[in-house]
Amino acid sequence: SLREQLVAPKPTSVLVLFRVALGVLVTVSAIRFFVYGWVDELFVKPSFYFTYWGLSWVRPLPAAWMHGLFVALAVLGACFAAGLFYRVVATLLFFGFAYVQLIDVTNWLNHYYLVALLLLLASLMPLGRATSLGALLFPKARMENFPAWCTYLLRFQVAVVYVNAGLAKATSDWLVHAQPLNIWLSSRSSTPVLGALFDQRATAFFFSWAGFLFDTTIVLFLLWRRTRAVAYVVVLAFHATTWWLFPIGMFPFIMCASA
Repeated sequence: SLREQLVAPKPTSVLVLFRVALGVLVTVSAIRFFVYGWVDELFVKPSFYFTYWGLSWVRPLPAAWMHGLFVALAVLGACFAAGLFYRVVATLLFFGFAYVQLIDVTNWLNHYYLVALLLLLASLMPLGRATSLGALLFPKARMENFPAWCTYLLRFQVAVVYVNAGLAKATSDWLVHAQPLNIWLSSRSSTPVLGALFDQRATAFFFSWAGFLFDTTIVLFLLWRRTRAVAYVVVLAFHATTWWLFPIGMFPFIMCASA
């Protein structure tokens, strides 16, 4: 039955690795806000904030508290990765991370929205009950397997990202005119060795169609066991290329970890 399939036991290793990767990425993201001075630049210095509809009551904390919040996010991310007091930590991490994203519309990053969704889903799962400090401290709570629905739910969430990215590219601008990649790549014409290639319109068409085909098909190749290993190598190559070409921050690392 469907219920039996959803609760069927699955090995814990992959979801433990996902927990560790997501926690580390959250910690690194919080530290980056300190290193680049973004806490002050985005949440302390502005005198006006563009709020989301219905969420004008979400306001930044005083300067010291905002800095403290990002310290807390970094620490909570580490605890999340280690599986320490997992349920409480995951819940606090979700609310803290979501709060930061809701302060100002102009700070919107879709991959941080994805992180918030992944944290919300992870807070509903028993991912801290295996290969974790929590399992070490509370051995009676240790689980040898996780229910299959945890894997399926995370797969669905990651699939939504890729499929929607593919649908967003199914436009004449992207596929017929190779825009905005033609503008983006031509701005990299000074790149050593490959700069002249980036200035060619054919290159923009190649990247446009490659991106469209990747986003619309990669989920199927990742789901099929026979192609999964090769598909994941393609995932790594694709996101490494976009990270090298464009200033998109943590997005490639988040997607590689999620995939």
